[in-house]
Amino acid sequence: MDWRRVTACGWLLAVLISAEGGAAEQAPFTAFTPATGAAEVVLFHQADADGATIAGWDWETIAQPRLPQNTPEYRLREAVKFLQEGIGRMTGHPPVVRSSDQTDQGIVLLLLATAPAAIQRDPAVIAALASTGEDAYNDREAFYLRSEAKRLLVVANTIDGLAAAAPALLESVDYEVLGMGPNWIHTPDHTAGLTFDLELSDRPRFYLRQLTPTTGQYRGVGTLQTGPKLQLSDPHDEGVGESYVRWAIGSRNWGRSMAPFPGHALYVYHRPLVEYLRKTGTTDGFLTPATRLGLEADRPPATPASKSELWINTDAAGEPGHGRVFVSSGTAWEEQKLVGMHVNVDTTTPVARELVLARMQDLAAKHFETYPSEPFVFGVEAEDGAGLANSREWVRPENRRWYPEYLQAEGVDWPQPYRLHGYRGIDQPREQFDHGEAADLVFAFNNWLLREFDKWIDSLPPEEQVTRTGQAKKSLVRTSLYSYAYHDIPPHFNLDPRIRVMIAGYPKHRGLGRWKAFATRQSVAAALKELLPREPSAEYRIISIAYYADHSLDGIPARWSASPSAILADLDATHQAGVRALTCEMDFNGGKYGLAYYLMAKALWNRDLTAAQLDALRDRWLQRAYGSAWPQMKAYYDYMLIENFPVSAPAAWAKAIRLIEAADVQLDPAVEPAAQKRLDDLKQYWYFYYLLDQGAMEAKSPELIEFLWKGQMSYATAMHMVLRRTFPGQNRIEPVVPAELQAGPAHYTPEETARWWRQVLEHWPLLEVDHFAEQKLADGRLVSQIDQWDLVGVKDYQTLRPGAPFLYNSAQAPPTTFLATGKAGEPIGFQCAWKKGDVLRFYGPKDVSYGVEYWDREQREWSPVIDPTTTFVASEEVTSAKGQERHRVTASFPAPHTGVYRFEVGPSGFLAQLTSLGYDFVEESYTAQPAFMFPQRPRGLTQGPAYFYIPQGTRSLDLEVWDAYDQKFVQLYSGQDEKGLVRSREVDISRRGTHRIPLEPGETGRIASIRGNGFAFPLLYSVPSGWAKSPAELLVPRAIAEADKLQIAP
Repeated sequence: MDWRRVTACGWLLAVLISAEGGAAEQAPFTAFTPATGAAEVVLFHQADADGATIAGWDWETIAQPRLPQNTPEYRLREAVKFLQEGIGRMTGHPPVVRSSDQTDQGIVLLLLATAPAAIQRDPAVIAALASTGEDAYNDREAFYLRSEAKRLLVVANTIDGLAAAAPALLESVDYEVLGMGPNWIHTPDHTAGLTFDLELSDRPRFYLRQLTPTTGQYRGVGTLQTGPKLQLSDPHDEGVGESYVRWAIGSRNWGRSMAPFPGHALYVYHRPLVEYLRKTGTTDGFLTPATRLGLEADRPPATPASKSELWINTDAAGEPGHGRVFVSSGTAWEEQKLVGMHVNVDTTTPVARELVLARMQDLAAKHFETYPSEPFVFGVEAEDGAGLANSREWVRPENRRWYPEYLQAEGVDWPQPYRLHGYRGIDQPREQFDHGEAADLVFAFNNWLLREFDKWIDSLPPEEQVTRTGQAKKSLVRTSLYSYAYHDIPPHFNLDPRIRVMIAGYPKHRGLGRWKAFATRQSVAAALKELLPREPSAEYRIISIAYYADHSLDGIPARWSASPSAILADLDATHQAGVRALTCEMDFNGGKYGLAYYLMAKALWNRDLTAAQLDALRDRWLQRAYGSAWPQMKAYYDYMLIENFPVSAPAAWAKAIRLIEAADVQLDPAVEPAAQKRLDDLKQYWYFYYLLDQGAMEAKSPELIEFLWKGQMSYATAMHMVLRRTFPGQNRIEPVVPAELQAGPAHYTPEETARWWRQVLEHWPLLEVDHFAEQKLADGRLVSQIDQWDLVGVKDYQTLRPGAPFLYNSAQAPPTTFLATGKAGEPIGFQCAWKKGDVLRFYGPKDVSYGVEYWDREQREWSPVIDPTTTFVASEEVTSAKGQERHRVTASFPAPHTGVYRFEVGPSGFLAQLTSLGYDFVEESYTAQPAFMFPQRPRGLTQGPAYFYIPQGTRSLDLEVWDAYDQKFVQLYSGQDEKGLVRSREVDISRRGTHRIPLEPGETGRIASIRGNGFAFPLLYSVPSGWAKSPAELLVPRAIAEADKLQIAP
């Protein structure tokens, strides 16, 4: 038995019970032979004399097509069909599925709670499915598989556990879903016979693993949803629903250990609340600066003073203004839909709270009748509206202490000691309530709801206080909300332990003020773990947003690292923070993230995976996907990792597609047809960007229209993005694709693929460039043998005119790296300043993180000096002589050694200026210019030139422009005189792509500069890659300075 997921306690229990006997013997189970056919799949089912279900499931009932998709039975049905399809694909004989109370033969699926007594007493089953006691969810998807001579036992605690067991069973014989689409299923040949020989138990690391396609992609938005209105003519094609369900089950993205987290839930109360206000004539209920009732004809013109006010018409039925509601924009009254108004329900008012409570009670009663053993999750996430952003002013004065007054009226001893006091610097001994903090408003409402719900349950007869399975209803209730936007931080008081929180983005307070130590979602999750120790947190992420990120040539590379080590480091930190549920928006863009989604799904399920094991799974995926061409494709996928992909520009694209071409040459489609199909699918990712580069999207070219149809089965490109970018407002493929195309296959033939693939290869040719690492220095030394991190300043450049700080939007940028030199004991560091403004997230005070490493010349390696994960410097306000107000951080420390240091500076604010200690932000000028050079290519704003060095003997300046700013120029120099640098010529490098600039005598052994719109420093091929904003700040390798006879600065 595989004990990977069984705790030490569970294992000990199994050992003790095993001593008493009772466990069935594990043995090979024959699932198919050509002579006997396929063994049946048996769903355990018990019925009474009238045929009514007592336990288990009637397959004929759950197999009917109109089974509601939001039910556990639907999830079970699709998992059984997945198992049925998988065996059928491997053997050519899909098994029959039937329901029976006989469990001694076949592939038997059942739940422990309703299983026959012998299975319930089985010690191996008990140990595999036992709760660890960690929380209420850890055992919900646990399952146990055991092959025996006459049966294969599949037992779980829940339907979701059975759904997880189905792919695990098939993967034990190497059947695996690799991605979306009919071509991405690894199907071993078992037509000569299929035998399962295993004993396995498992359970997930994360209780929710939702990789959720956005924009309705799985329901036909930009994809092909088959049905009465759309039939596909080619039997090799399939509808998006079929592909999605198979992928979701195969990736363990189908089931769940805990209920999903509802989204914005309070919109549903807008209509009844408006009707109540109109009926009663009261105006309390919405969180607005004012709510007014009146006739349409009496509504005054909108003015700036009326902005965000709510107007509810009171016109009688039959009148034109009847039922209409408006919100003032400050210039006009904008009509609102009654469900989804741009306002917030005001939960500080009794009428709003009671309205929500009544619905909670009604839904709870219905839930417990249908699902007596499952938690009832009630969504209370607030709307996106202006109310929570302005609660300090808009909450009515009489309601500003509603929560403490309610607790006092209830006789609750409040305030209590605050559980977060002393946690990460929080100084608040006892609970508080602040109506101006959105987090206090929403969490107080949750506490109130749960307390009032309990009072309602207590008022019921004793037999109605429990479900029919004997569980206390109060213990099964949960409220659910987000930590998000204006309520993105914990409240100032303790919480009912039955509150569930999903931590989402768009924060307004994290990392600021008293919450400066809570800048990340993980830090907020860890704080909520202190407040809600029994209820794991969830996190909401957007890992792909193709409509905004994939529609241009900049969208070719990934936005995040899909290396096994990076994925595990991220998920390990998330798990350690107390997060057990992850919901991620994603897209059907397998050409960009297909392997990443696969690896992420593996890591979300398996809590024990190491980076080496996940890397082995990556290799296995490549082998299964591309057969004998997997080494070539490993090179491709390695190259496309963000840590290896240089820049998104034609030279990089040309290299990428030739790695695919190398795999194409390796494959023989007659021998490995499945691998060839997958490779051809991947090619479509690049074909789309070829079409894009040709202007096909703007022109709505025939090739682009054809792609919308024939590119469907690959799922390499997010087709909803292609469709909606080409035809704004259109969600369906059928209206824009000609009927004759729709009558044919929804995929390219091999011949069609070969034709356009040649065009792609010709469009992005490999261009020859000189690589600096392959050159010789002026003194004959090989560049490959010198120490390129042993850097020095140049004395002659110290007197040249100073430049300016590096200007960029740092608030949402990744950490920025720069290099500096220092002498032992002398100060070394940096300054970063940004504009002061009202939007605190971008222009407010910050604690900026930074880290430092020292280059060890002897060992030729970077040695840590300051840890960036634990080191922060607080900003202070500074005003320039011209009156410009900024926030500034200054980091300075004595250099422990003489030499080169590498700094990493974390996010700060927008319009940030990063510079050395020698800059005076008051006078906005340099008092000194110590070395300050950038080794990488961060994006910046339009600013002055950047300087770099061209070694002597360089025959051409070869570089790659990777941005689309359209105006960029290289300034070459021929010397230096008393006035400064002597200009030689300026070369236009605006075009995105590879540039080779033959150098003239006198232009080498010099610095050069680049200027242009925006700031995206090119990839330099033939010269060192470092650059600085001022010649005096530039560093060059010591070996180059010696070879070129430069005077080294002291």
